Amino acid sequence: MSKFWTIVGHTFTKHAMTKSYIITTLITILLVLAVMNIDSFISLFDDEADSEEVTIAVATDSDRLFGDVQNALKDVENSIILEHVNTSDDTLQAAIKDGTYAGALRLYYEGDEPAATYYQEQNTSNETTTSIKDAVQQVKEAGALEQVGLTAEDLMAIEQPVMFDVIALNESSQTDQERTQATSLVYILLFIIYFTVIMYGNMIAMEVATEKSSRVMEILISSVSPVTQMFAKIVGVALLGLFQFALIGLVSGGSMLFRNDSGESQGMLADLGLAHPPVDTLLYLLLFFLLGYLFYATLAAMLGCLVARLEEVSQAVGPINYLLIIAFIIAVFGLQNPESSLVVWGSFIPPLAPILMFLRTGLVEVPLWEISLSVGLLVASIIVLALFGAKVYRGGVMMYGSRNGALKDIRRALRMGKQ
Repeated sequence: MSKFWTIVGHTFTKHAMTKSYIITTLITILLVLAVMNIDSFISLFDDEADSEEVTIAVATDSDRLFGDVQNALKDVENSIILEHVNTSDDTLQAAIKDGTYAGALRLYYEGDEPAATYYQEQNTSNETTTSIKDAVQQVKEAGALEQVGLTAEDLMAIEQPVMFDVIALNESSQTDQERTQATSLVYILLFIIYFTVIMYGNMIAMEVATEKSSRVMEILISSVSPVTQMFAKIVGVALLGLFQFALIGLVSGGSMLFRNDSGESQGMLADLGLAHPPVDTLLYLLLFFLLGYLFYATLAAMLGCLVARLEEVSQAVGPINYLLIIAFIIAVFGLQNPESSLVVWGSFIPPLAPILMFLRTGLVEVPLWEISLSVGLLVASIIVLALFGAKVYRGGVMMYGSRNGALKDIRRALRMGKQ
């Protein structure tokens, strides 16, 4: 048993001290901090943008039209200053190019309706352009209402949404806002499960193939059984993943506490479901990450022991990645309909269950027996796969030479394992 934990510790420290792991962890933590404080960054830049006033030249023959647009613009944007000028379009364009004005607006009437032509240095859409367009639109609507004898209050009453309440008979059913937040949260966490399982599963295959290609495996086998090596490596990399999760969780929790203490607005995080993520969702994330990792890591170790060169690892673990891609694609479609037959039945299929059952638990109320059945099937599959994989691993680590296909290599490894 001491040899088992020695290999676990060696596997953990070996990867934890690599530059790639440290850089990946730091980048992930920085991304988490950025997401947790995204509204603060946006408000910072918005405050800087709001403090900058821009001057727009307005050429028009109608003083009334200029005044109406100016008053309407005050309701939309206060940082835009309109300056009434009497000049030609060529002069306006020259004034923009030399930096006198940020833009120029030509106001006129097209029949009975106001119209406008806006000049700017680049043909891009920005807040200034949008605000001016909205102001002219307001003037047009006000004129149209006046012609038919309606007021702005009448228009608001007409445009008032119809009263339409949806009452869910299931008391635990989510509101539309809660459903949107849950969907955003689950979508983010699905990415975490998908990428981490692929990353750590491939890490196992690379670990086995590296030792095998360097002939270190032949030395290790003399002192530690191949099966002990296989499970020790799987546990070591699992601890590596949990350690990374713990670091990210601590940073996220600390960031949330800091935001609460500082009174920062959490509107954007609430929209993403990250302000107060449900505890049960986070627990299911941990559960299905571990089960998904154990399932795919066992597969990766079994397939990784069949290759003799590092260049063959990606080809060997290709089927694993395809299974995860299929599960993720189904999950993306299932975000809008988590109770579809494809998602429900797929959540009981072990290779798909870590992603699809997590999707269901995060979005809808899943009966406990369904979760238990899915987890039970997944655990049973992991045990069967581990027993079978151990037999393949026992013979596969001593196989060298060209590959003959996965099935033929597995049969060959089983024969060698019996010798």
